[in-house]
Amino acid sequence: MPHYRNETVKLGSLRPRGVLDATPERSFDNLTVLAAQACDAPFAFITFIEAGRHWLKSKLGMAISETTPGSAFCAHAIQQRDLFVVRDALADKRFATDPSVTSDPPIRFYAGVPLLSPEGHALGALCVIDHVPRDLSVEQQEALRAVARQVMVLLELRRNSAVLARSDEDLGGGVAKHTKGEEKLNQSDEWLAAIFETSRDGILVEDDEIILCVNEAYAHLFGYDKPEELIGRHVSIVLSAEEEERMLEFGMKRLRGESSPTVYEFRGRRKDGTLIELEASISTPTVSGKTYITTAVRDVSERKRSERALRESEGKYRTLVEQASDGIHTYDFQGNFIEVNSKLCEMLGYTRAELLRINVKDLLPAEDLALAPLRFDELRLGDTVINERRVRRKDGSLLPVEISGKMVQAGVLQAILRDITERKMAEEALRRAHDQLDMRVRERTAELASVNEALLGEIAERRAAEGARTQLLRRLATAQEDERRRIACELHDQMGQHLTALILELKSLKDSAQSQAAEYSRLQRLQELATKIGRELHTVAWQLHPTALDDFGLCTALLNYVEEWSARCGVSVDFHNAGFDDRRLSPDIETALYRIVLEALNNVSKHAQARRVSVILERRRDYVLAIIEDDGCGFDNRITAGAPAAERKLGLIGMRERATLVNGTINVESSPGMGTTLFIHIPTSPPSKEVETSG
Repeated sequence: MPHYRNETVKLGSLRPRGVLDATPERSFDNLTVLAAQACDAPFAFITFIEAGRHWLKSKLGMAISETTPGSAFCAHAIQQRDLFVVRDALADKRFATDPSVTSDPPIRFYAGVPLLSPEGHALGALCVIDHVPRDLSVEQQEALRAVARQVMVLLELRRNSAVLARSDEDLGGGVAKHTKGEEKLNQSDEWLAAIFETSRDGILVEDDEIILCVNEAYAHLFGYDKPEELIGRHVSIVLSAEEEERMLEFGMKRLRGESSPTVYEFRGRRKDGTLIELEASISTPTVSGKTYITTAVRDVSERKRSERALRESEGKYRTLVEQASDGIHTYDFQGNFIEVNSKLCEMLGYTRAELLRINVKDLLPAEDLALAPLRFDELRLGDTVINERRVRRKDGSLLPVEISGKMVQAGVLQAILRDITERKMAEEALRRAHDQLDMRVRERTAELASVNEALLGEIAERRAAEGARTQLLRRLATAQEDERRRIACELHDQMGQHLTALILELKSLKDSAQSQAAEYSRLQRLQELATKIGRELHTVAWQLHPTALDDFGLCTALLNYVEEWSARCGVSVDFHNAGFDDRRLSPDIETALYRIVLEALNNVSKHAQARRVSVILERRRDYVLAIIEDDGCGFDNRITAGAPAAERKLGLIGMRERATLVNGTINVESSPGMGTTLFIHIPTSPPSKEVETSG
């Protein structure tokens, strides 16, 4: 609580002015109205200090006549020497917990000018308050100070009048007292003249519609250089044509003692004929038994422009609110509706008047409020609160809505309600579809699991069958190779011996028949035929099973065959091998590679029309690679790759089957006119299965 310094002095300064506990006076009330209008404030008052209380001499917008110092903003204002402003009391720790701030409606804005006597004593304050946080413009601050000075003018007039009255009573007491009274009167006149001339508001005094005097501010406001240009003129000179009759009628009513506005707005006419928006504050003082009209005016053109702009903005806002596709309403912290738009009435089935008579909570189901109370604390902090609720229509049905709420000014909340019925229906449909999809996915998953299990069983069966087939092919290939070896041995050992004997016998006969030319020629042909049969028999035995493959290994056997094939077919052959280092491959791999290379060369001789062939045999860490490349006519591999007939023609099926028996693969690259290349890739057997060369 502020401490009041020199309170007794202040009280001593008030009593001579005769204002404490006096009845309301128009002159003070006019200044209170002027202060409220100048600051665009809904409440204004003039307060004076007395022991233990603040007494309201004049007030606008409130019914109380006293406030206690402990809860009054004025207790702080009178401690100042100039304007005291509290822009947001709730955010000011000095006032945040004061009952006048926490009650409803709250005081959020305060501005007060201390009323200082010529001796510097604070007699009270001129104050304006509002329920919303705000500030004063520089012009509004100056206006409030000017009105406060006018209050002090009235107070000093009161004191001077009291002094003069006492002087008159004491006049018979001597010349000294009379002289002293004159001095005080002169001092009062000088004080009033100074206030009159230095006031920033224009002041006019008239008598019977004739201008008696104006101050500099009044003359300049109407575009005149000096007050003398207006003195003695009819007051209509400063009135617009459309306002003249009304303004003169106001004056005549005042002089007749009839009721007439003391504060009003009008359009004045400047010296150059332009019009100006003005606000007037009227008083009718009586001097020496004659009543005069005193008018204080202020330029409110800017304020009027602002008000028009505000009205236009509010009009546009109301239009937008009314045309909005969402329900919009304002309400207070008790939940009482303040304003609603047409869409909200349509959504809920109420009329505007019906909604304004009920509370927001009346629209919410009790069970919903119990689970999710209204979030006034968050709204009071200025947060935007968005949630989904159900609101009860007039017919009792529940409407799902999304509500966005925010405090738009102190004590006033705004909520925007959007009907989300379709969204909720879509969400429900989506949920049902999701549930159905989830069920179908589970069913389908179970079906796929069953099919997958059956497929795995089928794959296992096929793998088993393929394994059995592979084993059968391996046994068949082994048996075939064994049979080839046996036949080759028989051809070499038995047929070869017989042919050798036959050739020797024929030679002997030929030698004995040299004298017989005919017989000799015949025996020579038989010998050549027998020799040719021997060579062919040797070739057949080699092809059935070359003994070099068993005796010397794959590289040597292929080299021998390649040389023999080149000589027989007339095609140049390059043969290269690498990485073997006298290490043998397993018999199965050597036999498979040998047969594949022979079949590839057989294809070259039949189809390729090649001039040159390259055979490369390379052993790497865990596989052996064979490459057979020719420069022949080639073929379109894309066409023949999927054609079984072409594969049979080229012998690819047999070669692939042989490669498969040893877990190998064959890739073919060919294009017309670009030759053909075969890549045979066969993984090698573990080292334990390799056969070391015995020498």
